[in-house]
Amino acid sequence: MLARRLLVLAAVLLALGAVAASLAPRDLRGPATTTALPSTAPAATPTPARGREVALVVDASRPRAATVSARVGDDVHLAVRAPSPDSVRIVALGQSEAVDPYSPAMFDFVPDRAGHFPITLEQSGRRVGVLRIAPAA
Repeated sequence: MLARRLLVLAAVLLALGAVAASLAPRDLRGPATTTALPSTAPAATPTPARGREVALVVDASRPRAATVSARVGDDVHLAVRAPSPDSVRIVALGQSEAVDPYSPAMFDFVPDRAGHFPITLEQSGRRVGVLRIAPAA
């Protein structure tokens, strides 16, 4: 009887760990690298301060494409959920991520230009959303 309870407890803990791992954000920017400039080099153009942090969600199971918005310079965290395994693409931004019913596609980036960028499912070619990036405020 005790062995059965321990097995059930282990199964529940394993399931909770899997759910937590699937919901944790993935960093798509890769490892941070820095390059030191020589002290005699002229100063580079200062980078603008980062904008606000924006969390956006697109649900591909909805019949109509969603429109999500951010601004140039915002720190965008976009999650795209889909009812079946596929790949989510934002072609104009050169972004692509796998998606399945248990793991949303996660995109983390700072947009550098304004525009309207379609979000599509690769296998079906269906547009599931549009990312609208407005000029920086």
